[in-house]
Amino acid sequence: MYRFSIEKPKQDVNRDAAYQERNWSRLKDSQERAQRTLSPKADRALMKYTLADVAKLPAGQRIEVLDKEIGFAPGLPEADAAKVADAWLDKLFAGTKIYDKDFRMSLFDTATVDLVATQDSMLTLAAALYPLQEAIREKSKEGSGAMYRLGPPYAEALLAKGGGWSRRTPTPRSA
Repeated sequence: MYRFSIEKPKQDVNRDAAYQERNWSRLKDSQERAQRTLSPKADRALMKYTLADVAKLPAGQRIEVLDKEIGFAPGLPEADAAKVADAWLDKLFAGTKIYDKDFRMSLFDTATVDLVATQDSMLTLAAALYPLQEAIREKSKEGSGAMYRLGPPYAEALLAKGGGWSRRTPTPRSA
């Protein structure tokens, strides 16, 4: 919803393909369908499990946004990290209405500034993580672009090394 609020004001041609106007009804339908499978209890358990790994990251691999939001620090003992994560998760889930379908659906027509003004804890987290998410997305696009450029010459080199490619069917081996 946060990303949609950023993409929506752009001209359709400048939006990420998934957020172009042709997909808006699909996005809304997916949010309505999601209501049947949303589970704060399951989400909390998955986040707790993930945060246990995040807390163990060494100094050079820390996710600064989460360290700041949660209160993690490099070298935090596992038991202390679990307590900090539990307290943060309690606050996160108590401060959100994202599991309420009507609230979620109302966000489709909400500007980013108004979305942030709701002070919903999940939306606040999404806003805090957005720059990191975008940096990762851009890096991924660069990698994909390189693969598109390098793929054909790589395939040609493999074919040349293997003696070429033939459409004929191999003959069965005799026993």
